[in-house]
Amino acid sequence: MPSVIYVAIGMPGFIRCPIDANPPVTLVKWKKDGLPLRIDKFPGWSQMDDGSIRVAEVTEDSLGTYTCMPYNTLGSLGWSSPAPLVLKEPPKFSVVPGGEYRQEAGRELVIPCEAEGDPFPNITWRKVGKPSKSKHNVLPRGSLQFKSLTKEDHGEWECVATNVATSITASTHVQVIGTSPHAPTSIHVVASSTWANVSWEVGYDGGFQQTFSVWYGHVLKRERLGPHDWLSIPVPGGQDWLVVPGLEPETIYHTPEPLVLLTPPRCLTANRTQQGVLLNWILPANHTAPIQHYVMEFRLGERWEVLDDSIPAGETDLLARDLIQVPDRSWTVDRVSNKTLI
Repeated sequence: MPSVIYVAIGMPGFIRCPIDANPPVTLVKWKKDGLPLRIDKFPGWSQMDDGSIRVAEVTEDSLGTYTCMPYNTLGSLGWSSPAPLVLKEPPKFSVVPGGEYRQEAGRELVIPCEAEGDPFPNITWRKVGKPSKSKHNVLPRGSLQFKSLTKEDHGEWECVATNVATSITASTHVQVIGTSPHAPTSIHVVASSTWANVSWEVGYDGGFQQTFSVWYGHVLKRERLGPHDWLSIPVPGGQDWLVVPGLEPETIYHTPEPLVLLTPPRCLTANRTQQGVLLNWILPANHTAPIQHYVMEFRLGERWEVLDDSIPAGETDLLARDLIQVPDRSWTVDRVSNKTLI
């Protein structure tokens, strides 16, 4: 047993018996102030499967000194050392965060949160769901500071105030404006022999109007699907589902990982030099997602060919050597992020 058991008055609480047993514990007996504890005599008290005592609402009836004796199939090693139970006031928020905060990417945001109690609580912050990898600070009084908001900061955040008795939380929602849209989630496909119904949950739009397309490809036609092997169908505005028609029976189709369609690199130019054709471009207008590399393709007639599929992300030009000048030659450059063409 711990030397002292702290519980928060007026809140649900637990009186735990620390156990390390193999085989597992089958029974835990309790004493309160040296006498066998009759849990059924205390309204709102119950014993959990692990032997702990759950108190629905801690009052002065919980005061006392506790000992426990755990059993397994081999028996017991006896009673634990006695531990007095001490009532403490739970932390209380003196300043709570607002329900929602909207701020542009790259700008500072400070979300207030302060608490008091005896003993004085410690304040931490956590992001609900996927943790944020961006830099953020907890200021001395407990407020959360983002010096430069990023797309990853978008979502639910919780302010957690903790002292020896318990923890309390307060929630808020951060909307980061001016980013690329968030990928859709919960993608679900219902298929028949010639069509498939694709549905999804719409992600946050980053503060701008967003559109959707469903991409799919025939996995048996090519071992590796290139950018121009995918088929796509635009989704009518406002829909979170689409029926894909014209599929071949008994055929496997593949869809890429959820992706965000962003603008491609801009202002692609081709200039012939003595060494070959020099291709130049500038960065996409929206490049908040990290660029892994570029893919350069050219077309002769109706057939697209890959010229280079691993152009470093920091490059904005490519020298294509030994190319024959053909009047109807077309060029395209796409960027790749998170192993997905976007």
